[in-house]
Amino acid sequence: MVKAVCRFNEEKVKKMSRRMRISSILTSLLMTVIILVMGILNIVSSFKQTEVQKWVFLILGIAISIFSFYPLVTAIITNKRNYRDTLEAMSLDKGELILEFVIKEKKIELKAIQNGEEQNDTILIRNLSLIKTQKEGIGIYLNENMYYIFNEDIVLGDRDMLLRIFKNAGIKIKNR
Repeated sequence: MVKAVCRFNEEKVKKMSRRMRISSILTSLLMTVIILVMGILNIVSSFKQTEVQKWVFLILGIAISIFSFYPLVTAIITNKRNYRDTLEAMSLDKGELILEFVIKEKKIELKAIQNGEEQNDTILIRNLSLIKTQKEGIGIYLNENMYYIFNEDIVLGDRDMLLRIFKNAGIKIKNR
């Protein structure tokens, strides 16, 4: 048996999404630079062309250069929207969310406490779709829902014991 008590607030959600946010912005910045270079090369090569081709390459280069900022802008907008959606889905505007997991061989007993309200749920381990491990914690996927347990949130048992429970149940474990 493994027990974990996870406390979620706006600051913790921001910390959790930081790596993904930085990764997506850096990737989109790289794509922006590559597309911008292509646009600039089109503009430069337009000066070496004849009259009709010159204008086609010039217009195409300008259009590509303007379009080059699209990946960066959409990455920033998407990251902000995902952060707001996560806060809304967890109802963190009402207060801190505490998830207490008691993970046994066949089931997970989940207790959610927020604003003095308590909600209990039982999840059968066989219904889990995927487990993703990272160095700072474990993501438990139940269809489209994901629960994340940080290593320091485990109060009874340890990470290896938790992974062993999932492995014995035949759940796919993906290491990152």
